[in-house]
Amino acid sequence: MSTKAKLLLVLAFVTLVYFLVGGEAEPVEVEVESES
Repeated sequence: MSTKAKLLLVLAFVTLVYFLVGGEAEPVEVEVESES
């Protein structure tokens, strides 16, 4: 699997989770800040 295909798969997964959560991006932003 190419890098571009993996990136597209991750993007699709993140979008799916985003809609499942109901458009609440705040928890994701908090996780990103913690990792930094």
